Amino acid sequence: MAGSLSIAIQRGRGTLIEVTIQCELPRHKKPQLSGFARTNSHVTSLELNAIIVEDMPFNADLIETYLNNNNNIIVRKRAINGEKAVQFYKELFYNNCPIDIITMDLECL
Repeated sequence: MAGSLSIAIQRGRGTLIEVTIQCELPRHKKPQLSGFARTNSHVTSLELNAIIVEDMPFNADLIETYLNNNNNIIVRKRAINGEKAVQFYKELFYNNCPIDIITMDLECL
């Protein structure tokens, strides 16, 4: 697996963190999560719960399609901003559905 990480800080505007991961999963097998274990009582299989935080519908659809193609990831909610994401996170947590993955504002370059 290869990739890169870059961080750009703009005073008064915020911080942009860009992560690029290049990987390919075999199409004929489910991904194996080696070494992954949780002891919470709600886990019955190796499913990961996700929230997508994205204000662009096209990007949110793209992320959801990508995650749904991975049999171990279930997109539980989509939020258009961080405030809504926190609300969804709390709602799901209190309903015994803790979130494992949160994607934040994909920017297509």
